[in-house]
Amino acid sequence: MILSLLSVSGIRAQTEEYSPRQVDSLYNVIENYKEELVVLNQQYDQDIVESRIYNVMVWILGFIVLLLIVALVYQQSFKEYENQIDESERKLLAAKMRIFMLENSEGEHDEEIASLRKKMVSLQQLSNEQLGKGKEMYETINSGGVLKITDDERWLIKYYSVLRYETFNHWEQEYKHLSNRLITFLILKDMGKSEAEIKHILGISDMAFRATKSRLNRSRC
Repeated sequence: MILSLLSVSGIRAQTEEYSPRQVDSLYNVIENYKEELVVLNQQYDQDIVESRIYNVMVWILGFIVLLLIVALVYQQSFKEYENQIDESERKLLAAKMRIFMLENSEGEHDEEIASLRKKMVSLQQLSNEQLGKGKEMYETINSGGVLKITDDERWLIKYYSVLRYETFNHWEQEYKHLSNRLITFLILKDMGKSEAEIKHILGISDMAFRATKSRLNRSRC
């Protein structure tokens, strides 16, 4: 805008009253102003670019922080059904790690390794028994039976987590802080059981059914 006001035609009209030396001096002053305006304009454009880059960096940093927060919350909100990896399986894993360490360390450890392998066999048998009981509960439900004790639910959950691993993984992402009863409720719905069948299998009233359903909805992430 300033440059347009200092047009050549306007300058010529105003310089006819001055001597050539004065005109040259005036032109020099105008050229200096033009250079300063160009510099200011470039600096203004650079400031705009830097401001935009800064805003983009802030947005990216904020997005990364948000992802980290989501990951942290997700990690801290492990579902209760992860406890299905019961004590026997934890001991089994610990025994495997201990054997690996002993086999790769100096000294004679044959006796301890043999003892650990024997323990692993017992633990594996126990885990298989629990999976077998879970399968039995699953088949009982499909045959119209009911879950009578808390262990029935725990065994069913253990078996179903293996049978429908992808479904369990989806529940882990969709829900938080699931109790065994809520997981069992999800399993029965996933098995295609109706409201009446679920109440019969769990031995609960209409009010308890509605309360369980409400708790499940509140557990959504």
